[in-house]
Amino acid sequence: MHSMIFAIYPKDGMSAEDCQDYVTNVHSRIGERMPKAKGLRQFAVTGTHEARDTDIVAFTLLEFESEDDFNEAAASSVMEEANADVPNFAEHIGVYNVRPHDVI
Repeated sequence: MHSMIFAIYPKDGMSAEDCQDYVTNVHSRIGERMPKAKGLRQFAVTGTHEARDTDIVAFTLLEFESEDDFNEAAASSVMEEANADVPNFAEHIGVYNVRPHDVI
C-alpha cells in the first residue's frame, strides 16, 4: 500500500468552511477520477486539541495499491488537473507519505 495524507491550508481570505466545502464538492470530483487510486477519504477539521498547527482545515487520505500505481497516477492528466485546481482553495498543502497500520 502507498498512502499519502494531504494537510490543507486555506487560501488567504477563504474561510475554513468555504475551503472545506470546495474540497468536498468541487476538488473531490477530480479525485474521483484519479487513475489507480484504491481509496480517497476527506476529513474536515471540526476542532483541535493540543494541535501545534491550527491553520489546517482539512486532511485528505489518498491510497494506492503500490508506489508504481501512484507514479502512474502522478504522471496523469488527472493529477495535473488536481494540482492546477489547488490555488482555487489552498494557500499550501503539506504532503505526508504514510504507512497505514490498522489497529481495529
